[in-house]
Amino acid sequence: MRLFGHPIHPPLTHFPIALWIASFACDLVGAAKGNAEWWTMGFWSAVAGLALALPTAVTGFLDYVTLPDRHPGERTACIHMATMLASTGLVLVEVLLRARPGIPFRPILVLVLSGAACVLLFLGGWLGATLVFRHGVGVER
Repeated sequence: MRLFGHPIHPPLTHFPIALWIASFACDLVGAAKGNAEWWTMGFWSAVAGLALALPTAVTGFLDYVTLPDRHPGERTACIHMATMLASTGLVLVEVLLRARPGIPFRPILVLVLSGAACVLLFLGGWLGATLVFRHGVGVER
């Protein structure tokens, strides 16, 4: 998927990744300082990342379905997509746990979910870069 000759998916990926890493960092500071404001910033960073993950996922999926049959990057693309969806799922669960009234706030659970999402983000980002740099996905020939 392209806009004015440029691929759309790769630049969109920076926003959810940056926001979810910022969320984890805010949560770590909130845990270390015992300051609820940092947890709030972490929550809203995670929410903003989720909002921006939707167009990112849609454009990535459109790129995936347009890969030619038996493309050498097809397997990598499947793993990339699964990894990023898993990361998004972890962030969604984390946000729902934070926003749900009546459920006691469990900082350690939020940190574990957020940290695991960041690990998956790193792996998924690596695989995404492999698609571009090794397999030429989204590159004009």
